[in-house]
Amino acid sequence: MKSLIHFLKEDSNYTPGMYEEAEEYIRHMHEELWRGFGSEFSVKTFGVIHFNGYPESYTRESTSKLNLISFYVSEISEAFKYFPKRTKSIFCSTSKDEALNYAYSPQPYYVHKGNYQYVFLVIPKNEHELLAVCPTSDFWSAFPDINGIYSFETFFYHMFNDLDIPFSKVKTKEDFYHLVEIINEVTRNLESKYKDTLLQSKNAMYWESLLNDYEYFSYYHKKINGDLMGYLKRAVDAEAHKFELVTYSRFKATRPSQEVWFQGPAICIKHELYEKLSK
Repeated sequence: MKSLIHFLKEDSNYTPGMYEEAEEYIRHMHEELWRGFGSEFSVKTFGVIHFNGYPESYTRESTSKLNLISFYVSEISEAFKYFPKRTKSIFCSTSKDEALNYAYSPQPYYVHKGNYQYVFLVIPKNEHELLAVCPTSDFWSAFPDINGIYSFETFFYHMFNDLDIPFSKVKTKEDFYHLVEIINEVTRNLESKYKDTLLQSKNAMYWESLLNDYEYFSYYHKKINGDLMGYLKRAVDAEAHKFELVTYSRFKATRPSQEVWFQGPAICIKHELYEKLSK
């Protein structure tokens, strides 16, 4: 699966007007948005990168175990119907420190604290570009009722493996609804049928820790209980969790760090170059 970097157009050689163009975008910028890129990629560029959007044939996958929630938000949910598709978007933060956290540095991000060489300012090329604005610094933490999306998907991922239940990471609607059927069956019978099997599996210690420390078994049995779609409709709701849909020209961050995503196109300007051009 290709990453975002495959769809960026890098100005690997300086060209006349390159910095003037970047300066013009900076001059008309409405709000700072930041993204961290890989260190090897970031070091090579002269400081300006263009993102022209993902091709129609490409669908971005989440790094989560099942890609279930991201696909649901992008392709299924009525609550997120008019939001930019996460499967087609570039992701940013209103905080350059948060962006640094997500830069793939050779060392842990905290070693580079305050060193923004891997961080780029991201400016939508269209001031009327629709932005999806998360109420928290990270999409995964925006839904408190779901016990953390990574935890949610990891829980079922390991369960399917240990129960030898065939499944695949969600790429299509067919994949999605097949996974819904499996989770409905598992949660409907979680306490009565599957819990004992898992506690006797090769990963029994893992399941014991979840049972004793997190109560995931009873939580998902009670919350989902054979109706994953109903659960997702309640737990992953844009309005209830204060997600916003706003044009770039009207966007104003309300917290120090918020995740923002949009479908592009955009110009990405290296932090060092941004500082020089904005003086």
